[in-house]
Amino acid sequence: MSLSHSKSLSHSKKNEAKARYKEFHWGCMPLREFEPDDNRLPKRLIEIGLLFDLKIKLFDGGTIELLASDNDLNNNHVVFDMDHKYHRMYLILSKESRKSIKELFPLAGKRHTNYQA
Repeated sequence: MSLSHSKSLSHSKKNEAKARYKEFHWGCMPLREFEPDDNRLPKRLIEIGLLFDLKIKLFDGGTIELLASDNDLNNNHVVFDMDHKYHRMYLILSKESRKSIKELFPLAGKRHTNYQA
């Protein structure tokens, strides 16, 4: 999966997305806008921040943890879909990070079950 900085958003859509982000982030503007090259994701996403660590407690009591390596710190993003009515969030992970949490894919069900890291 590759990400590119957003170029094709209309000027008004970009301003609307930035305003929504700023409203919930202490007046700070978003650092990045992305157009993922992945048909499973929305066409435009606004970065909320970088993802360094993620710990998930499973129903069976186990845990799965993602801790980005030092050379992968800038390659994992938390983003939101400005066009979704609830501003759905997504994790855009590097290949290295996807491999480290691949056991989560079947737990997510549906189209994620057969996802390849």
